[in-house]
Amino acid sequence: VILDLLERTEIPRGHDEIIATLDEQFGTDSGWGEELAEVKLGLLAQKQAAEAAATDLRQSFPYNGKERALMIVIEKIIRIVQNWRQPSPQARDKVTEIFKLFETAKKISRAADDRDFQIALADLK
Repeated sequence: VILDLLERTEIPRGHDEIIATLDEQFGTDSGWGEELAEVKLGLLAQKQAAEAAATDLRQSFPYNGKERALMIVIEKIIRIVQNWRQPSPQARDKVTEIFKLFETAKKISRAADDRDFQIALADLK
């Protein structure tokens, strides 16, 4: 049933872990050799397709200049919010840091020339 379910399900990630678990659970003497091999081949094909799609997406998105700098700001904000545990004595500091990052993003997006852009980037350090 599990092998049939794995064959019918599109797995977005974790293919290597699933294959390792299948090997661990079924072993080589389970009598499921042919069916297990088919499922593992299917998982590897899904993994390759997912990696190709991710590569295509990365290549289609222009990570340079302003776009890349804004992505760095967004990633920093996300990390702050993800690691935020309430209540926190540092809450005011975190809110201040987030506001500063939004101000940096505003400077980056409004930079009229390379000089303004470099000044805005200095705020990321």
